[in-house]
Amino acid sequence: MAAPSSSDPFYVVKEEVNDTLKTAERKYRQCKVSGSATVLEELKDDVEGLRYMLQEIKRSVDTASKNPNRFRLTNAEIHDRKAWMDHVGQRVEQLSSNIWTISQRSRVSPYGETRDVENDRFIETEMSHQEQIVARQDQDLDVLGDHVLRIGELGREMGQELDVQGQLLDDFGYEMQGTQTRLAAAQRKVQALNKTSFVAAAPVRAKASTVTSTNRRSLRLTVVAAKGKQRMRRGQGNSGMAMPSVPTPPVDPDNVEFVIFVRSKKLLQWMPLSVMKGGGPANMLVKAMENDLGKKMYGNTLVENVGNAIYKDKDAIERSIRAQFPMFKATQEFEYGFKIRDKEDPKSWYLAKDIQVIPPASELGNTPIDKVNSFFQDMGKNLGLGN
Repeated sequence: MAAPSSSDPFYVVKEEVNDTLKTAERKYRQCKVSGSATVLEELKDDVEGLRYMLQEIKRSVDTASKNPNRFRLTNAEIHDRKAWMDHVGQRVEQLSSNIWTISQRSRVSPYGETRDVENDRFIETEMSHQEQIVARQDQDLDVLGDHVLRIGELGREMGQELDVQGQLLDDFGYEMQGTQTRLAAAQRKVQALNKTSFVAAAPVRAKASTVTSTNRRSLRLTVVAAKGKQRMRRGQGNSGMAMPSVPTPPVDPDNVEFVIFVRSKKLLQWMPLSVMKGGGPANMLVKAMENDLGKKMYGNTLVENVGNAIYKDKDAIERSIRAQFPMFKATQEFEYGFKIRDKEDPKSWYLAKDIQVIPPASELGNTPIDKVNSFFQDMGKNLGLGN
């Protein structure tokens, strides 16, 4: 084989191609590790340059192979040059294939065209997110629809209840008109006869009775005020006169007095039922409750005894309530309460203030203070109050 001639341009180009190919392979290894987009673009430019040079070399070799003597080449040299071109061409194509693989990973095509893969993925993600939001909104609307239906049902039930209460209030209004007329007449009598406030209470039917429990733990309670229709509204009667104040029962200076209230569990408006005075045990119990410790120890016992005194004749009391108070004619469940009368402000006896609610009879069980009830009995004997 002839030695390479320094004047032959093939060897100059061959050396440049080899250097460029080595540089390109080094850049490929670098880009494979770092994933640098800049290096990848340089690598693609190098590959395009190698392809161009190989094409030019192939053209010159093909020309020389047609007339080797003119270019002073032997067939062996031409064969070596073609073999080198094939080898370099394979390396360039392999390098191009590797570049395409890296481009796929970085979402860039071998020709530098930016793909829309990221945009497509973003759009798909957003669409999926929007579908989930719409699905949740549909579920929320279903729940909201159920709530609306329930509210509608409650509204109808409340409307029916309001109709019943409206009828009761109408009946109460009719009774108030009659009461106003009677009270106006009573006021005229008072003015004419110049009676005391106690005489003015005469139109209210008074009935005194004593409630005494056979159980030693019960209080002796004596009714001293009228059981009847007590109206707390202020207004004018048919005569145009102002409605007089509610009659005030006389105050018992020696015994504690309890004002008993009643109401329907639906209407929740307290009505005064009667004023009752307690006997010796009641006086002692209330006296003991004048401080916080006494209230804590004996409060349940007081409620229990008052409640037992009422529930003992519960059926008869409720029949009387329905007969005397038209607004309670349709009431099925009553609730009772009481307060201790303020003797310093006796005229406020009928006001529903500071009322102690009496639990149902089924809840009036034993309380810790029951264990010392015998002490109260002994105290009563020592003070001469009797059983």
